[in-house]
Amino acid sequence: MLYVAKTQSGWRYQDEHGVLDLPMPRLHGDFQLNNAACAVRAVLDLAKKLPVSMVDICTALVQTDLAGRFHELQVAPQVIVDVAHNPQAAHALAHNLAKHPCQGKTLAVFAMLSDKDIDGVIRILMPYISFWYVAGIDAPRGEPAFGIQQRLNVLEASSNVYDNLDEAFDAAYEAAGKNDRIIVFGSFYTVAAAMARSQASAHPTSRR
Repeated sequence: MLYVAKTQSGWRYQDEHGVLDLPMPRLHGDFQLNNAACAVRAVLDLAKKLPVSMVDICTALVQTDLAGRFHELQVAPQVIVDVAHNPQAAHALAHNLAKHPCQGKTLAVFAMLSDKDIDGVIRILMPYISFWYVAGIDAPRGEPAFGIQQRLNVLEASSNVYDNLDEAFDAAYEAAGKNDRIIVFGSFYTVAAAMARSQASAHPTSRR
C-alpha cells in the first residue's frame, strides 16, 4: 500500500518498507504525485537487480519533463499546452486550472479528433473557459471546426471558428491581455501545432 502526501519542502512517499521524503516532481498537477509514487515503487522493487541511488531518484523527479502536459510555453500572457484529448485528461486539466487561477480571462484554442469524446471534454472544461478559438485538425480523423462550434453553441459557449490552428492561436494571442491565459488543448496534433507556432513566431514573452 502506498501513501503519498505533500510536505512543506516536497512530498512524502510511504509503503510497507518505510518512508522517503522527496522533492516535488517537475511535472505539474497533483495527480503527478501518484504517477511519481508508482515510478518510485517500481524502482524500489527492482533495487536488488537494478540498484538506483536516492540521488538519482531525486534528480529524475526534478528534471523529468513531458511536453504537452500542462506545459507552460510563456508568460504575460501565459500560454499553456495540454493534450487533454479524453474526459480523464480533461478532469486533470480542469483541476490544474482551478488550482492555478489567473487574474484575467482564460481563452481556449481547441481542436479534436472526431473519434474522441468531444462533448465530454467540452462539458468538463466549460466552467473554466471564457472564450473558445476553434479550428479543425488537418488529419484524416480531424473533427471539422464548425462541428465543434455547433457543440459549443448548444451549450451557449462563446466561440469563433478559424481555418487552421495557426490562425486560431494567433487570434487568441492577439485578444489576450498580460493577465489572461491561453490554454491550447484537445489533441496531440493541437499541441504540436501550437508549440511549433510558438517556436517559429516572434511573439515576445511579455508585451503589455
